[in-house]
Amino acid sequence: MPLTETDIKALKPHPERHRWVNDGDGLYLRIAPSDRRTWIWRTKRNGKTSYTTIGEWPSYTVKAARIELAKRTGRATPPNALTVEDALEEWFSDQIEPHYRVINSTRTYVDRSIAEFGPRRLQELTRAEIARFVRGYAKDTPVAANRCLSALKLALGWCVETGYLEHSPAEGLTRRVAGGDEQSRRRVLSDDEIREVWWLDSPNANLLRALLLTGCRIAELQKARHEHVQGDWLFIPAEHSKNG
Repeated sequence: MPLTETDIKALKPHPERHRWVNDGDGLYLRIAPSDRRTWIWRTKRNGKTSYTTIGEWPSYTVKAARIELAKRTGRATPPNALTVEDALEEWFSDQIEPHYRVINSTRTYVDRSIAEFGPRRLQELTRAEIARFVRGYAKDTPVAANRCLSALKLALGWCVETGYLEHSPAEGLTRRVAGGDEQSRRRVLSDDEIREVWWLDSPNANLLRALLLTGCRIAELQKARHEHVQGDWLFIPAEHSKNG
């Protein structure tokens, strides 16, 4: 079975000799005892084995190594061999991790999708499979199913933009497949509850009183510093604000 980035990260070096891990079509990942990892194209002709270095991992991801091998051999285009896990991991590392501060929920949706579709060829993934997956997810957590579908649509749309797919199999799927429209939660504190919060005696009392007075998000106040207070104003830096 073709390697994924997750597989590679889990591999351990042998303490005394090189370890060779086959990705298919003559492409191997050679792991030295020092844990240096190198992509090697191994061929055999007239009983003689030849070794050609492609590049080192992680500078050469598994996808990059396959692309380089395809250039040298003229074989079928590497995107045809891309798995769903490969694509989702690349999307997450390229589009989510560098740009968002809060990524745990998206990571959960990626992991859930990989558990369902990971080894599948990306181009074999169908709309019906995604719909079935999201409906099953929605039986227990309809809101999470909605968010998971949104993440999948973003990821597969990115795959179209990068040329891995001609069309997204999630195109046309809506929240009706999962949990339907979400209802905003409403909770209004009574006067008595506000008084109770105001007179709390706890290490977080000042923070809670400031939240009541300002309406700020909790993270915005947790990250506030003296230099952000100018006169009667609290200035929240863009990097501390959820909406920038």
